Amino acid sequence: MPIAPGRIRLLADDLINQIAAGEIIERPASVVKELIENSLDAGATRIEVEIEGGGIRLIRVRDDGCGIAPEDLVLALRRHATSKLQSAEDLYAITSLGFRGEALPSIGAVSRLTLASRTAGSDIGWALELEGAARPSDPCPTAHPPGTSVTVRDLMFNTPARRKFLRRERTEFLHIQELLKRIAISRCAVAFRLLNNGRAVLNLRSTEPQSESRVQELAGHHFMGRAAFFDLTSDGIRAWGWAALPLAGDIQYLYINGRILRDRTVNHAIRRAYEDTQAPGAEPAFIVFLEMEAGAVDVNVHPAKYEVRFGESRLIHDFVYSAVKHALTGTASERSCLSDSAAHRLVLAPGINQPRPTYVRAQSPEAGPDFLGPPLGRAIALVRQRYLLAENALGLVVVDAEGALRRLIASRIRSARPGHPVCSQPLLIPQPVSVSPAEAERVLGHTRLLERLGLEVDRGGPRTIIVRRIPALLRGCDGERLIRDVAAVLATPGGPEAAHERALCDTLAMHGATLALASRTRGHWDGLLREIESLGLGHPGAARGLWRQLTGEELSSLIAGGLRQPDEHAVE
Repeated sequence: MPIAPGRIRLLADDLINQIAAGEIIERPASVVKELIENSLDAGATRIEVEIEGGGIRLIRVRDDGCGIAPEDLVLALRRHATSKLQSAEDLYAITSLGFRGEALPSIGAVSRLTLASRTAGSDIGWALELEGAARPSDPCPTAHPPGTSVTVRDLMFNTPARRKFLRRERTEFLHIQELLKRIAISRCAVAFRLLNNGRAVLNLRSTEPQSESRVQELAGHHFMGRAAFFDLTSDGIRAWGWAALPLAGDIQYLYINGRILRDRTVNHAIRRAYEDTQAPGAEPAFIVFLEMEAGAVDVNVHPAKYEVRFGESRLIHDFVYSAVKHALTGTASERSCLSDSAAHRLVLAPGINQPRPTYVRAQSPEAGPDFLGPPLGRAIALVRQRYLLAENALGLVVVDAEGALRRLIASRIRSARPGHPVCSQPLLIPQPVSVSPAEAERVLGHTRLLERLGLEVDRGGPRTIIVRRIPALLRGCDGERLIRDVAAVLATPGGPEAAHERALCDTLAMHGATLALASRTRGHWDGLLREIESLGLGHPGAARGLWRQLTGEELSSLIAGGLRQPDEHAVE
């Protein structure tokens, strides 16, 4: 019989597990995160992740950790059963990645789960199965190497209302791949392998802690070529990592005690540090690790464990700001702005700071013979919304800002490759664009190429294209005009896909440059100058029509020549 209004009752265990799963399991990547964290807590040195159908059809995580005893297998699938906490005091000094005991039962509540494990001292493994709300099967012997494997099939098969909100298989896999990259950067001593539909996508060997090679392999040469390594310690807090000149914003990794972190306070500090170096159309690019006593940070904030609370949030904010700011300005060493007694250490990582701007010494009447400054100087004005005027040690620099922006944005977009698409931004409200049937077919026939360049479109009808994501560099652009320009590029007959890709990069760069010219301030123009220098275009031999140097003498001659009046009585 239905319950009368206002009556209170205890929820059934299967319903409780599904509610908990709603908080923890947002998408397949959430499952992978929870399982990998369990593996890391078990001391694994090698983790293999196998994906099929974007993680909706299959997720399998294998590790070589300590394993689970046979008598604990059933208990592992019960809510709030964990080996990581013993008392209430432990909750205020958590050092493990997991601790709530909710991941496995929550995953099992919305999938068909198989848990198999073997401890190091055992000759045989044990396995059991769990399907949705059913009771787990009894453990049975199985052949299994030391360690644990968790197989998750048919994710959200019993919650169709939630399953329909999942994206396409490729999109879900990209979320998994990005998550694995984030985790792997923070765990260099662990080997990782990622397979997608039977094909190896990542195969990372274990390396030394703080490994530059691991970061370069995952973040890319484009990031490391602009990055400065920093390592500061003060008052029991350590901040270290890499801060790069602004990129497309696809590398923004933040960790607290080895845990992936999302925190407004720390993000605000980093963005403040980037304010003076921010180039038009770019975003901060960083990998920042924070380390402190476990009792100084509360990780028991949300079941997904991305959010934390700091005991001294203002101190953390100022410390992170100082560390990143000094890395970006290239300071070799600096005393802390937080503690007069704490000496901070800041160094550039060997071999990765070469592409950074090379400052030159030049003669300057005002600054003296040893004036040191950036080659392209500091921005002072923008003329006719295109030409940027800057003052450097030699005099005046005139920069074709629109041309420079196009070249910089195009270089970022061209850096995209399979598995490493351009950083994109979803539209809050997908934008429909009316096109001709021929234009629709041309655009929708190149969806993989467009997705790699950060543009995601779907069919909305025979004469409609739905724009769902755009490159982050083009946020705020006119979607209708962009799609029409893209269709015009793809209308070019013949030619390989590479030719289309080059033309599309130029088209996207044109839209990005137009946006940046209309919305940026003087501080951002200084960032543009630093970007030009970082690409090796800050010396006269590489200017290639982007800028021109006018020395003080040339300016004097130009003004004098312009003021000279013709002498009507001059005699030849």
